[in-house]
Amino acid sequence: MTMKMNIAKQQAIAKIWLVLQEIQEKVELTNDVDAAINLPVIPTKQYYREFRKIFGEEVDDEYICQERVGILNGLEKRDLIMWEDEFPGMIRFTTTHLYDDYYKEIEKQYTQIDSTVSEQQNILQWQELKLDLSKGTLQYKNSPPIDVSPSEEEIMFLAVLMRAKRIVEYVEIARELKMNCYHQGVTNEDLARNVQYLRRDIVPVLEKIGMPRSEIKRMIVSIRNKGYKLRTK
Repeated sequence: MTMKMNIAKQQAIAKIWLVLQEIQEKVELTNDVDAAINLPVIPTKQYYREFRKIFGEEVDDEYICQERVGILNGLEKRDLIMWEDEFPGMIRFTTTHLYDDYYKEIEKQYTQIDSTVSEQQNILQWQELKLDLSKGTLQYKNSPPIDVSPSEEEIMFLAVLMRAKRIVEYVEIARELKMNCYHQGVTNEDLARNVQYLRRDIVPVLEKIGMPRSEIKRMIVSIRNKGYKLRTK
């Protein structure tokens, strides 16, 4: 039986699930149900990215922080966690015996809405260019769509830019695509040439669906020494 939830409920479940995932990573690391869990007061960059993947790139940091704190306070009020002594820069708490059942219930609900969310995220559009990652098709205007492989680096590169709607730095592109040249501590300068090859390789793919080279050049904007973005107008 599929649970029917309104949009507000789905969003609430997704926000709770992000926080529970953050907690669960710490729980699994400690292997001790009684150990205090320490979460940074300021969310990690990964948390910000995951939040924006679901709720949009325009969401600001302050809102994300407020939502996270609100959810943690809600968990405490429901006796799912218990606050511990303060530690500089950290939120300290332990989970109670009620936490595991709650985690499983939220996991079940999130799984039910995740397929819908994923489907929506897999249909990307920039003006008259449409990339359907679920079907593996790319289409420009009313021309017949062509088959593409979502796992090909140039298609993944295009998808990253279409999702982001902002400047995406070379480092982020390399990390998202799991490129061999990426590793912790690598800089934009180190990765520039490798990522620039992706910009070159996507051109013939877009030309194949009827997009003029002048339109491609206008669409993908190069930000010197930083990365790429798609033109907004």
